[in-house]
Amino acid sequence: MRSVKDLPNIDTSPQKEPIGFDFEPYLPTGVTLTGTPIVTCLVANVSTVGDSDPASRLSGSPTIGTISPPDGAGVANTAVSQFLVNCQAGVTYLLRCTVNRTDGGVASLWTHMKCNAPV
Repeated sequence: MRSVKDLPNIDTSPQKEPIGFDFEPYLPTGVTLTGTPIVTCLVANVSTVGDSDPASRLSGSPTIGTISPPDGAGVANTAVSQFLVNCQAGVTYLLRCTVNRTDGGVASLWTHMKCNAPV
C-alpha cells in the first residue's frame, strides 16, 4: 500500500469536508478505477489524542471520480472521494482507500490528516 502526501489539517466543524485519493500517478496507462471503493478511518499511531469511534467520521459512501488540477491529475475515474464529519480536535487520523482497477488489479493508498479546533 502506497503512502501519499499528508492531507491539510481539517477543523472540528460539523460540516461535511471532502477528501480525495488520486490514484492516477500510480495506475498503468489506460487503467482506471472500478467497483465499490473502501475507505477506512483509524486513529494514526502518531496521534497523541484518541478517538473512541474514528470510523464514524466517514460520512456517506466513497465514490470514484475525478480530482481536478491542481489538487489532482484531472483524469476521469482515477480518484476516490469521501466525506468526513465531526473530526475530533487534536486527533491525527489514518485514512486508507482500497479500490479495484479495470485491469483486474487492486489499488491502495493511505494518508494522515490532523484535526484542529478552530481558533
